[in-house]
Amino acid sequence: MIKFSVLLFSLGLLSAIKLLSPSLALAQTCTVATVDKTLVKANETIRFDATSSSTADGFYFEIRNMGNPDGSGGYKKVCVKSGGDINTPSADCPVGTYPLMFKDNNTTPRTTGSRTLLAGSELFSLRDYGIYPINGSSLQLIQIVAYVQNGSGPLSPINPNCTVQSELYRPAVCSSASISGNILTPTQPLLITINGTPPAGTTITSFTLGFYNEDNLYPPPPVSNAKPIYYNGQHYIITVPNPNPSTNNSYTFTVNYNDLNRPDENWNYQYPINISTGGYFTLSDSGFSRPEAQCGTTFTLQAGNVPTPTTPAAGPTPTIPPPAWHSPDGQICNDNNYIVYYTGTDCTNTNPADKSYSVKDFTPQGQCSDNGTGKCFRVA
Repeated sequence: MIKFSVLLFSLGLLSAIKLLSPSLALAQTCTVATVDKTLVKANETIRFDATSSSTADGFYFEIRNMGNPDGSGGYKKVCVKSGGDINTPSADCPVGTYPLMFKDNNTTPRTTGSRTLLAGSELFSLRDYGIYPINGSSLQLIQIVAYVQNGSGPLSPINPNCTVQSELYRPAVCSSASISGNILTPTQPLLITINGTPPAGTTITSFTLGFYNEDNLYPPPPVSNAKPIYYNGQHYIITVPNPNPSTNNSYTFTVNYNDLNRPDENWNYQYPINISTGGYFTLSDSGFSRPEAQCGTTFTLQAGNVPTPTTPAAGPTPTIPPPAWHSPDGQICNDNNYIVYYTGTDCTNTNPADKSYSVKDFTPQGQCSDNGTGKCFRVA
């Protein structure tokens, strides 16, 4: 009887300690997570759900890149410069970026939480600078890691049952590609043809040809891919609409010498020599084809006469502005003098290969520019 009384007293004392010291109580854990689409199109929504072991007021969904393994069986966090619901810097990401994480906006205590996103504009269009810090990488196959939290307490530990994955719909479309020669000269353009077979129920609405510098490779891991050629601050691509989507599945691009005989801004402004191309197809259901080896070609750019730099006449020492991003009038860029411009004249850029930015947070609101005005430049 005495032992039983002591046991009851001990249990009561332990319960009292937990009530008086919440930090000693068991923390909430995520028990299960789900995603409503494991394969999602850019024009669709995607929803994450998580369940907690007990009531919690915070439900978080961290995004990891399954194309960027961490070496221990997992995947590295996606690091972005914009987007997501939480923008807290982390040692896991390069300077100027932060882990991509979304949060259920509901803060009432509950056992379930969710977050719904626009798959294209809010998720898969973001660049991951955790894999390629300079230009970033597009997202295709992602892992979603769900966490729960109560108040200002720590996030719950990772539970394998609370990790799910989803993939952007990028179908295999290319059937073949051909090129008319292997040297591009000032007098002889090259003809590059890409041929596709669209999935049943779809048509090809446009054709895209991207250009890459075979002398400028990404270091492994994951692989030693050629880096994109950059002109005017962006990847050089050619996109043309399909003149007859109902019957036509191929297009021939004419590549001229002057198109490429320019300093590659992604290669210390050196002129490209060995070049590869990749062909892509945009579909009527919003799909953008995946990279495929059979849609690649290679050629050499004939070396041209690179102008010899001349020494300018001596003059007054220019005033160098402080290190920052500056607008064309020399002012430091801010939300009042800078609107990022789109590459497309219609200011929408529905093609995932193009680079575009949202201006929803710009104050005051303004129309996007299709001629580059307002673009900022970096002073080192």
